[in-house]
Amino acid sequence: MKLIVLLSLILLNCMITYSMTNERREREWEREKEMEMESEENSGINLKAIFGGKNYRGFKKSSTEYYQNEFFKKCDKKTGKYHNKTHEVSYKCKDSSGKAKEVKAKLDMCLGNTSGKLRVGYDFYKTTKDCKVKKNWLKCKAQDPNGKWHKTKYNLNFVIYFMKDKLTCNRNKPWIKKP
Repeated sequence: MKLIVLLSLILLNCMITYSMTNERREREWEREKEMEMESEENSGINLKAIFGGKNYRGFKKSSTEYYQNEFFKKCDKKTGKYHNKTHEVSYKCKDSSGKAKEVKAKLDMCLGNTSGKLRVGYDFYKTTKDCKVKKNWLKCKAQDPNGKWHKTKYNLNFVIYFMKDKLTCNRNKPWIKKP
């Protein structure tokens, strides 16, 4: 009988301790949340602007317009060619008047060979061979630092831009303002 009473007292003590720790955790969590809210209010962050999205009226729309990349719309991917001597890629693209003309872009200033893989960089042609263009992919054999040759390919959509009737190869998106 004494054993049952003792065990029930121990169990009761454990239940009280457990409920107190849960209440304490909840209070601490609420305090932390209140402190975060106060720090956001004092830091000058406009939460309405962040969470308001397009409905927030405090944003002003930029009046500056930029040219968009029309490589996807105006260039025929089937006509892509790579020229080994000049390290250029050429496509037939429609100019602003609607006529199809062949335009070229140099790839040596936007692609590089990194450990046997084509990546954004410089002078890829120094350590590559047998390059060809299939649609919008440049496929080559690239040499790694150990001297082994690997088949590699790179999606030209990330570096080729057709803007203002010119085909260019840039490592970063060119922001060309409209007049």
